[in-house]
Amino acid sequence: MYSQGIIAGQVSVNDLYKDVIPDCTMCASPYNPNWPNYHMALDLDQDGNSDLAIHVWGGGILSGGSSMCAVDNLAAYTSVIAHFITSFGYTVAVADTISPGDSISPANTFVQAASYIWSANWGGAFGTGPEIMKWSGEHMIGVRLVLPRGTLYSWIRLSVTGDCISDKDYACNKGIYTGVSPVPGSGSAVVFPNPATALVSVNWNGEPRQAGVLSVYSSSGMLVHRSYPPPGHSTTLEVASLPAGLYLVKTVFGDQVSTRRLVIIH
Repeated sequence: MYSQGIIAGQVSVNDLYKDVIPDCTMCASPYNPNWPNYHMALDLDQDGNSDLAIHVWGGGILSGGSSMCAVDNLAAYTSVIAHFITSFGYTVAVADTISPGDSISPANTFVQAASYIWSANWGGAFGTGPEIMKWSGEHMIGVRLVLPRGTLYSWIRLSVTGDCISDKDYACNKGIYTGVSPVPGSGSAVVFPNPATALVSVNWNGEPRQAGVLSVYSSSGMLVHRSYPPPGHSTTLEVASLPAGLYLVKTVFGDQVSTRRLVIIH
């Protein structure tokens, strides 16, 4: 049995992981009421169906303009770690920001409702929308999927700058229960632990029938490591000598290419 939960920011060998490269960014326009709404749909358990969407929209020039962002378009089985507030006559759900290392499990409070990430009230007037403080920088949210095959838990890493939000990566536990068999030679990699301090295990679905190429790049694009794993399904990478920071781990097996984000801490 696999654990009933997932740790925010971490990926185990049994988790489904998606590194959004490049980051998917959406921006609201506070002063343009005709600015289009943007939805970023996410398939957390990678079964071909969207589980939720991140939504941004703008409000117009009314008393200085406004912008909003929410987790919405939830499937019937999807809920978000959130709490309720009352603001300017509205009672709404607000997504909780969680920290790397926090547990996402049955112990959390999940809300099956659209949950705001921020909302700038149209001039602070009653009845013109709630006022919810805007996030800044990197945050994580927790999600639960109650499916016939079991209850899955997921984290999503988001970054907020001004009226823009970016989806950086996300993971979902118990991916082995999706019913989708690994394709031999697929080379879809999982890097664990992540963040890492000394040793990293690089695992990929299936068993590649040929030697591969494992490359590690710094955030500036510099190649800092290259090795040639033999046919198999895993290898170990020594990272203790690398400076702390963000790296990209790229594996190539024939025409199968996988790139994963790796954070090194010391």
